Amino acid sequence: MTVHNTRNEAGRRLGVPPDLFDAHFAEIHRYIARRLSEDVADDLAAEVFVVALQGAYDPAIGAVRPWLYGIATHLVARHRRTEVRRWKAISRTAERDGGGHEDEVLDRVTAARFTGPPAGALAGR
Repeated sequence: MTVHNTRNEAGRRLGVPPDLFDAHFAEIHRYIARRLSEDVADDLAAEVFVVALQGAYDPAIGAVRPWLYGIATHLVARHRRTEVRRWKAISRTAERDGGGHEDEVLDRVTAARFTGPPAGALAGR
């Protein structure tokens, strides 16, 4: 595999295989889709390659494929943490929107209207 040298934002030279996206996108996409959903996999798989091109890949360290899987794994974990935080926030919001003092008063008045006559009938009034 040939390696093209490009520069990242810091000006360091990176060894980026020219066919990085074509060779690995489908596999990385499947990996993410099995863990999340197909829709999320579209975005995260693309983000894997953005992160890969911004990161400093050193061919001397090892193959590209495990490096991409590592990036994908981190992005999946981050997505899951974000989803959990979002659902917890929605849950807290729903609890607060349960009703205020006015709703509680209306509930008590309505309940008293329906329980008053039956309670009186049962008491023999």
